[in-house]
Order: sequence, then structure tokens, then C-alpha cells
Amino acid sequence: MQIQIHTTILVALLFFSSSVLSSQIVNLGDIYISENETVSFMESFNNGSEGELYNDGLLYIYNDFTNDGVVDFLSDTGVTNFIGTAFQEITGSEDSYFYNISFNNGSSSNPFQVANTISVSGEINFEMGIVDLLGSDVDFYFEENATHINGSNESHINGAVHKMGDSDFDFPIGDKGYYRSSRIQSLIGNNTELISAYFFEDSSSLYPLQSDSGIIEEIDTAEYWTVDNITSGEEVLLTLYISEETTSSGILEGALHTDISIVRWDSGENIWINEEGTYDPVTGSVSTLIDNYGIFTFARVEDSEDCLVIYNEFSPNGDGIGDTFTIGCIDSYPNNTVEIYNRWGEKVFKATGYQNDWDGTNTEGASIGGSEELPVGVYYYVINLGDGSKPKAGWLYLNR
Repeated sequence: MQIQIHTTILVALLFFSSSVLSSQIVNLGDIYISENETVSFMESFNNGSEGELYNDGLLYIYNDFTNDGVVDFLSDTGVTNFIGTAFQEITGSEDSYFYNISFNNGSSSNPFQVANTISVSGEINFEMGIVDLLGSDVDFYFEENATHINGSNESHINGAVHKMGDSDFDFPIGDKGYYRSSRIQSLIGNNTELISAYFFEDSSSLYPLQSDSGIIEEIDTAEYWTVDNITSGEEVLLTLYISEETTSSGILEGALHTDISIVRWDSGENIWINEEGTYDPVTGSVSTLIDNYGIFTFARVEDSEDCLVIYNEFSPNGDGIGDTFTIGCIDSYPNNTVEIYNRWGEKVFKATGYQNDWDGTNTEGASIGGSEELPVGVYYYVINLGDGSKPKAGWLYLNR
């Protein structure tokens, strides 16, 4: 039997498809919440093995939520609101599929205890409360083009997050009350599933400082991230952010002199590998291209005498100040190549022997609105110096 919800009511009244047992709502039939309609689950809700719940409207869950049947949506409209004043367990034997989710529970630091797989296709609003994934077999999926807002120390995901598709993505992850996202951008567009998690813990006993390059002076032993590519080993741009709250003091001191880098633990060789990186003191970010995955953190490296400086903001407005994308000392590398990509991974500029002359025009792809002038926004650069060193990558901002 299918029930169409046409008014704002408490689901405990839906006795045709559910029954109240010991203050628990058990759904054994079909519940469909249509667009612009609202339903509230005031008591613990159990979607039985024969139950089907489809939410295209507004669903408010004020207690525990268990899914042993089907939880899904039919159109891209539904919002499921997890709101509580005590711990809320989200469990069950079957995966739950939501379009939009809002988490809002300030009863404790980790009020949402999740023990089954969740998938979201629209947007997650992290209003209040950390979403704690219980166990290594509990997965949280952001489907292709899914997004999130309001991630903070007070609300994020504690555990491994899966990201599907090849769009740019900030993983809304953290640990022990700290929000420490990792960001990936796919410059090729062949990535279909990446996973990232954050750990605020001493890594020195598990991953001691050794290096194959000899230039790593100090490792950030206070924290680390995991980034894994499930479906391919394609190259992505990885960005991590230093923090005065979590990053070790030696790395923060190194940031004052911009001699910090991203390093990766090589589990085969049991050593830290310098993945290099471009540091942006404005955002506190370090970005680097990676095609090997695993465990990443920051390192302080030997101070370089290289005068190469990448200025990642410019405004081609004809005022004679910062009209082109400028790389200091690029003329010392005559065999260099410079490539610029937009946020969708489309190449918009390429030059060999770059001469600091790119003014924000599209020289590679289709024009936008009939104009070769690129719009204001964030772009990504890949610079190969042509001297055998690893290409440098990061973001730049084009203003007008």
C-alpha cells in the first residue's frame, strides 16, 4: 500500500502503514512524502525489511533512525532533517539514499552515531553536531555533484568520506572536534571515486621520519590525512590547510618562511616521500599534484635559494598593475611549460617558454558567450619547469 502525505502531521498517526511499538515507529509498508509536504518522526523510526520510504518533501527525524528496507527519493527535492536534543543513532542493515540532509543537534559534540551507509546526491547542511561514523565498514557517499555547506569544528564528518565523480570537492572531515578538510581537483576528469579521512593523532610511532630525498627536516606528527583513489591512479591536485589549532609548531614556523611541503608515507619502502607543494600564505594552503595515494601530512623542508615565486592573483583590467599571470624568475627556466585549467578541468591556456604574458584569455577551449575573455573566478595552474623537477600546481584567482 502506498500512502501519499498531503498535510503536516506526525508520522505516528500513519497507522495504515506503520505501528507504534514501545515508543517506536515501525514501517512495514510504503510511505511517500510528496514535494512541498512535511512529515515528522517524533519517536524512534524503524523502516522494516518490507518497508519503503521515499522522501521528496520535508522529513524531520527527532530520534533514532533505522533502515532495514528501502530509503530513497524519486525527485531532486527532498530534505531530511536530523534534529535532536540527545544522541541520535542512524543504523540499519540497508543503505540509505537521501537527496538533501540537514544535521542539527547540539546535545553533545558527537550526537550523530552512524552505523550504516549513507548516500547523498544533493547538499548537506552541517548546522550543528558532528557525524560520527562507527566502524571502518561504515561509508558516507557524496554522489557526483553533491555538495555541503557550513562545515566547522562543531559539525562535520568524523570518518572516511567517499566522493563520486570528477568535480572539485572539499572533504568535510575532521577528528576530535577539529574540522580539517582536504580538497581535490581533477585536472583530467577520469576519477570516479576518491576517499579521504583526517586523524588528529601522533603519527611518529607508526610513520617515523625517514626520507629518500634527504631534504625533509621535520614532519607534522600531530595530524595526517588519508586520500585514496578507488577506481584509478589518475593525477589530482591535492590541497591541505595548516591550522594553528592542530598543526605542529615546527611546521607553523616553517610556514613563516614558506619552506613547507606535502609528504606521503610510502608503505612499501616505509619512508616519507616529498611530494613538494606550493604554499599560499593568504589561505594557509599547500597544493601539489599527486598520482600516488595513501597517507599525507606537512613537512618542513630545507630552505631553497630558488627565486621562483608564483603570484596567484591577477587582474587584467588594463591599469598596468598585475595585468598578467606572473611567475618570478620563470626566465631562468627557458624550457618551461605552463597550463591553466578551469574548475571543470578544461584547459584554457598553454604555453611553452612562458613569458609572463597571459592576460586571462581562452586560447585552448571553446569561447564563453562568444568571447575569448575568461570570466572572473578560480583557475588552476600546472607549471613544468623543464628541468626534471616535479611540476608545480595550485590555484590562481582571475579578477577584472
